[in-house]
Amino acid sequence: MELSKRLRSIADLIKEKGVVADIGCDHAFTDIYLIQNNISLSAIAMDVNKGPLEKALVHINEYGLSDKIELRLSNGFEKLRPNEADSVIISGMGGILIRDILKAKLCVTHSIKEFVLSPQSDQALVREFLLDNNIEIDYEKMVFDGGKFYNIIHANNLFNKTNNLKKEYEDIALNTGFSKDFLYEYGGYFLINKDDVFIDFVEKEIVRIENILRLMEENNALSKGKLQKKKLDELKKYKGLLEGKKWND
Repeated sequence: MELSKRLRSIADLIKEKGVVADIGCDHAFTDIYLIQNNISLSAIAMDVNKGPLEKALVHINEYGLSDKIELRLSNGFEKLRPNEADSVIISGMGGILIRDILKAKLCVTHSIKEFVLSPQSDQALVREFLLDNNIEIDYEKMVFDGGKFYNIIHANNLFNKTNNLKKEYEDIALNTGFSKDFLYEYGGYFLINKDDVFIDFVEKEIVRIENILRLMEENNALSKGKLQKKKLDELKKYKGLLEGKKWND
């Protein structure tokens, strides 16, 4: 099974060799790849719509994996029971929806060992939810695929450990001079992780915000652009730190 760069990056972050629940499984290619490559023992492929599940069934039968991949019509975690899956994949949707899926059935969320999440927007809400629920963000990466940037988060459930993850994360902001909101939006992990694709993303973000400020200046609306100017200053500093990590390692 050949996967896109984005889906391959998501699949390769699964570390728990057990049962993976794929929320919003679409065609189930990721699940097929996980089983074929002995990354997961079995999969529960779930989607809120019948159409994708019907397509997924065709692909699962084609690869002879109907005994390894179970299909379920489910809105988020609705049809998933606590301790039924070791790992969860949620990708291809916005951060608000991902946060709401994790929040809607906490008994399931709190039983999962690892999470691989790829929010297409509102990443800050996902990061904050994870840390609020004692789920440690231990790795992030950025992938450029099909002309788009995709942020992928790997996180581990600490279960009953008493780590104050949110304070630790926000201390990074305090110690590096960034605002907490900025760090939640762009990710504190990248300060310690060398990621050339993420640096490319930050460069494009700088250009995007500079263009917004230019338009504001043309329309005499700079007084409304204080937050954008602050974000631009933080992004430039962020880029400098990232490049420092990149070249000094």
